[in-house]
Amino acid sequence: MNMRKKLIVENIIKNIILIVLLVLLSGHVKNILFAIDPINADSILLFASLTLVAALFGNFSFTYEFSNIKNKYERFLGHFTTFLLMFAIGLLLEISVFAISIKVGSFFFLSILISVIIYVASVSYDFWDLLRAKI
Repeated sequence: MNMRKKLIVENIIKNIILIVLLVLLSGHVKNILFAIDPINADSILLFASLTLVAALFGNFSFTYEFSNIKNKYERFLGHFTTFLLMFAIGLLLEISVFAISIKVGSFFFLSILISVIIYVASVSYDFWDLLRAKI
């Protein structure tokens, strides 16, 4: 298998694992957030928003372009870094959606839609960045 195909397969596997983890955790996140006092939802939204910005900044500023993709350790480190950042993004988006639904129940569908768009953009950027890496 050539290196480009190998990279794509590795990235697909990484993203499948991420999505499965996020789906499996969403019920736990929902239960935890719905157990809190609704008065605290604003603080949770503030925390999620601030940390989401940091995770998005890290995700979009990381680039495979400056990594030695042929070195399996550097490649793994790049995958691991993007895995952690994208996991944080997904988890924080889940937290935001559930916290918003606590405060404003009718906004739930729109917040899910916006969160999915942000997450898909993050995944798309990850693949685009990987494909522009020097092989």
